Amino acid sequence: MDMFAIEPGRWAGKSRLYLEGAAGPHSESDSTLEVAAGVNPTAREIRYGWSHEGQPQRGVLLIAAHPKDHSVTAAWLDSWHQGVSVMFSSGEAAAHGFSVRGSYAVPGHPDWFWRIAIEAAPDRLRLTMYNISPDGEEHLAVSADYSPA
Repeated sequence: MDMFAIEPGRWAGKSRLYLEGAAGPHSESDSTLEVAAGVNPTAREIRYGWSHEGQPQRGVLLIAAHPKDHSVTAAWLDSWHQGVSVMFSSGEAAAHGFSVRGSYAVPGHPDWFWRIAIEAAPDRLRLTMYNISPDGEEHLAVSADYSPA
């Protein structure tokens, strides 16, 4: 398995944060992303940096794929989005990336969900994140486009 075509390397681009979904206003910042080989051939460590209102932010995503059924598990931590809690997610590998979904607690309400997807090609990489309401309504939260650095 080629780990969904996400090869180790450094990337640079722009990240957009949507606080009201794709139709609402967004903020944009320069962003970097680094993909490192994981502890086995079907794992990757992805670290990225961006900023919001002039404050630097960082995130890390550890992903692993099962070589037989192409299921994916992930652990995600981002300094702006969830701060001190690691979100565990699961999903599937695709021909050129993966998509995973995890949940987070909202006090006094049903859990919400968060989906992270990466699409990769030799000359570009796209990271998208979606906030998903308890009833399944998906809203674009982050979109970042990268080129090799």
